[in-house]
Amino acid sequence: MSIHSIYRLPLFILVSMALTWPNELPVGLRTNGDLDHELIKRMYYEAEFALVSQALENFLASSNNPSREDRIFAYKYLSVINASSENTRQRAESYMYQLLRLNPEIDLIDLYISEHIESIFNKVKDRFVRMEQLNPGQATPQEDTLAITSPAEPVQKVAGNNAPGRWVWYAAGGAGLVAAITLYAFSLDEPDNTPTQQILIPLE
Repeated sequence: MSIHSIYRLPLFILVSMALTWPNELPVGLRTNGDLDHELIKRMYYEAEFALVSQALENFLASSNNPSREDRIFAYKYLSVINASSENTRQRAESYMYQLLRLNPEIDLIDLYISEHIESIFNKVKDRFVRMEQLNPGQATPQEDTLAITSPAEPVQKVAGNNAPGRWVWYAAGGAGLVAAITLYAFSLDEPDNTPTQQILIPLE
């Protein structure tokens, strides 16, 4: 296998190598453990809703003492993402209650929500206000309604976690990549035995 063969590796192999390389931080976190708001916003506006939801849920479940700002940010985006599906509407309303408890004056309009999601939020907000008037401080549902008892499968896990299963997949993926690279490189180095046809040009 020559060094020139490596430079000619297909793009999909190089990308696969980059994706299987362990990263130090989960997606959406700064080095100090706080949420990277700008990155989350960019993923949201690029319609990467599954990645946003996964990163935020994992953050809320694994962070020991998230700041008020980070919790408001996470509940706000999770409220909208979960409200977009009837299957997760109850979960969305739970996030909305948590959000309103932290900031009763908050709005979701800057997330370009649909009229349907705006209607859900307004109904939750109305109930929240009425519940606060009857029982101040008791408007938020129980924490277990959020059903977050363990971190969601993170987009990228922190290196060093006690998760032996992760290294099994890394080893399997690495072995597959090595095999693919080796086969491809040898195919490049193999001499071309295809017979060639000679063309004779008569001399004048």
